[in-house]
Amino acid sequence: MHIDDLMVLHQLKASNGLANWLIDCPSPDAPGFFLDTCMRQLAIPATLNLADSINGYAAGNALELFRGKDAYQFLLEVCTGLHSAIPAETNVLGQIKSAWSECTKHLRREDIRHLQPVIQSLLNDSKAIRHEHLQGLGGNSYGSLARKLLQPDPRGRILFVGSGELTQSMLPFFRNLNVGLWNYRLPVDAPVWTDHVFEPDQSAEAADWATVVILTTPPDTTNDHRWTRLLAEYPMEAILHLGVRRELPGIWAATSKLLTLDHVFDLRRSQTNIRNLQLQRAQAACAEQAEYRAKTSFNTQRGTQEKATSQASAKVSA
Repeated sequence: MHIDDLMVLHQLKASNGLANWLIDCPSPDAPGFFLDTCMRQLAIPATLNLADSINGYAAGNALELFRGKDAYQFLLEVCTGLHSAIPAETNVLGQIKSAWSECTKHLRREDIRHLQPVIQSLLNDSKAIRHEHLQGLGGNSYGSLARKLLQPDPRGRILFVGSGELTQSMLPFFRNLNVGLWNYRLPVDAPVWTDHVFEPDQSAEAADWATVVILTTPPDTTNDHRWTRLLAEYPMEAILHLGVRRELPGIWAATSKLLTLDHVFDLRRSQTNIRNLQLQRAQAACAEQAEYRAKTSFNTQRGTQEKATSQASAKVSA
């Protein structure tokens, strides 16, 4: 794919977490890359023959549509966390990797060949920009903010429900506490220092053990029913659900001491140590790299990509 052919369709979700344009899209089975997070939905079509229908759909539904160099710059800004509620957070990078892995299960080989260079360039360029400009700024922001928000007792027992990318990014911030993990299926990727790894059929034992529960799982009827029941039976000092929004708690509405994703965002807004200069330089680097891609497209080697990003960084720093 040449960068001039790149299209990105985007919509931020409302504060209640709702957005259904991927479901309602006239061509729901159209080949492409799809990202659906708690904050946004995003699509990159794999074939040019969808351009007219996507352009019309975007206009009719007030969606953002980016093309060419602007599309790639926007993707870089999303991938580096510059459009996240917590600036420069890294979880979105894992979400993009997981979304691409899922998409490849359903795409035709020619569509994978069409999109693969775009996704790989996006991941490589984002990594280089993060290394140049965002070191230590976002890294494990969810973990840092969750620790500050919960202020757990040193003798407390912290149970993570879910063991995916978000949990893995947060665990280092709880290393000096008693930490347990429960996941609805095996295997569970747990650090060697974790105190307890509970089997899928040991959710009651996990709830009985914990004093604080952090759910990193997305909204899921089966899982949420299981844990609302367990947490009513085993009272906690605090419950943090990072897949639930304050305005739409759903079945969590009656749960005592529930903290949501919005509580984390509120805390982030109160922090004064966000270094705006780093964010501005990273955004400028995204624009520089998009300009570079407009000239070279997506068929260069990684070393060339990183060299170009470093040159862009030097210009921004000057």
